Amino acid sequence: MTLGMRHLPLEDDDEPHRWSGPIPSAVLDQLLERLTTLSNQLESAVALSSNLQAQHAAAQTTISAPESKVTALEDLVRSSQIQPPSPPPIETVPDSITAPHPSESLTQMLNDWKQFVESQWSSVREEWASKYERLAAASHEWELKVKSVEMDLRMSAAEFDAGLASLAVLHRQQQLGLGMVM
Repeated sequence: MTLGMRHLPLEDDDEPHRWSGPIPSAVLDQLLERLTTLSNQLESAVALSSNLQAQHAAAQTTISAPESKVTALEDLVRSSQIQPPSPPPIETVPDSITAPHPSESLTQMLNDWKQFVESQWSSVREEWASKYERLAAASHEWELKVKSVEMDLRMSAAEFDAGLASLAVLHRQQQLGLGMVM
């Protein structure tokens, strides 16, 4: 029985051999080895395909997170352009941010928006620093006035005590001079 194969190529041979009888066990072993190798390669290819599919799914998930953030930022920019800004009034958004050129990349748009926000934030910080300086000056002035009032009160209290003491002395002198009449 030849299994319908008349020509079996061997790895070392350039030309196939013609077999007229049963297939030798060495040839069957070689075919089994090739079949095992091909089976292993197919399993590796299937595993690689599964791995690539998993990586693709992970990449899609990784990409979808920034995409949703970008969408949220774009919505925020659109809504901030529609609604009037709340106090303190801020400068209008530059044209480079509101109307990007088609060739401008998303990264450039985000960088422009970041610079805009940073410039607005720096003006707010400067305003806060100015208010803090004014508050510190007012606090210092308040402390000086409180100390001045405290000093005046101490002096008035000392004068009052001195006046009471002199009245007490006068009262004593009158009592002694008049002879304890009460």
